[in-house]
Amino acid sequence: MKKTSLLLVLVISFTTLFARQKDTVATRFFDHISKQQWTSAINMMDATMRQNISAQQLETIWGQLQQQYGKWKSFDKNEVTNVQGYKVVLATNTFDRARIVFRLALDKENKIAGFFVDGVTPNAPKLKEGESSDSVKTEGGTLYGTLMAPPGGASCPVMLILVGSGPIDRDGDNSIVRAWDRKTYALLAESLAAQGIATLRYDKRWIGQSQPFSKPHSQITFSDYKQDAGAWIKHLRNNKRFSKVGVLGHSEGGVIGIMLASAEPLDKLVLLATPAESVDKIVTEQLKSRLPDSLLQTVPAMFRQLAAGGRPEVPQVLQWLFNDSNFAIWRSAMEVTPCDLLAKVQHTPVLIINGTADVQVPGRQAEMLHECLPSSELVLLKDVTHMLRPSQAPHGSDPNPLDPNILPAVAAFVKK
Repeated sequence: MKKTSLLLVLVISFTTLFARQKDTVATRFFDHISKQQWTSAINMMDATMRQNISAQQLETIWGQLQQQYGKWKSFDKNEVTNVQGYKVVLATNTFDRARIVFRLALDKENKIAGFFVDGVTPNAPKLKEGESSDSVKTEGGTLYGTLMAPPGGASCPVMLILVGSGPIDRDGDNSIVRAWDRKTYALLAESLAAQGIATLRYDKRWIGQSQPFSKPHSQITFSDYKQDAGAWIKHLRNNKRFSKVGVLGHSEGGVIGIMLASAEPLDKLVLLATPAESVDKIVTEQLKSRLPDSLLQTVPAMFRQLAAGGRPEVPQVLQWLFNDSNFAIWRSAMEVTPCDLLAKVQHTPVLIINGTADVQVPGRQAEMLHECLPSSELVLLKDVTHMLRPSQAPHGSDPNPLDPNILPAVAAFVKK
């Protein structure tokens, strides 16, 4: 199969539903998947499908779905239709953060001849006291977010929170974020509201509620993220309650913040655990402790191929990181060197915060950013991780509080 992504494309024309009945093939198929019996699931497919997708690829695709929509919970119902000799099953499954309808086509021998995502209905987030839903239209779709404001309705500054990389939602959650590191952005919003600072955090395109978009997920670039953030800034500036509109970016979100500030002044820019170097250098460094030398040597070559517009041959064990669904975002990220862009920022006060226990974006990256913009403020927090927690915090089932030194630094800077 030429593309391994969230979609397994079935090239068939479909007609209307003619019946609603329980389908045993779909039931068994999702039962195998729920039990991680990937080979058994593949064996339910026809010869063409088995040639195009392996058990390991099916596991990868299902893992990508769970990263984006949370853990699979149940196969709830199905509807059956007959199309050109195929029985087509619309199977509704519930995940932690969405309901997903899959489309399965069965041949005359009840073998699966096609399997892909037919539709996604994300769950609406539950609002807490002081929160309200907000949205903004951008090119190709609508972005949905949560505005959290201090009580009372008085004028106050607002910070647009730009989240980190990958399929992470507005609160800082997905299925691969460890329990004790979750809710990072929700906790930031709550803490800042208590200090009289409003925040707007949102789901990136194709994450959570912010879908569908006309541009496929596999074609998203940093320019799209910059454009989306810019739409929110314009939206917030039109709200007369807000005295200042700034950006608080974490990790990749900080890079987007730098891109915005290099093009147009912001009232404030806070960079949390934000890299100074380009993504290929950062990721290669991150992988040094995780990969054997023989495999690590393939990573720079893959980045070079991507930068040249090619499609690299990716070892199976690295397809969770490099695959057709994210080649476009990798290419666009490599075009940005945050330190060089930050040096061009004018008329925007900048605060740089990093933890000394951050193994993803080490503290030296923050020092490099500060060297590129000496007028910025630099705060290095001892023993603080990439997810803004004390490194010695317990690894339990509930999110740990943020490091207590982060909020005072951010609040004082925003209120200046």
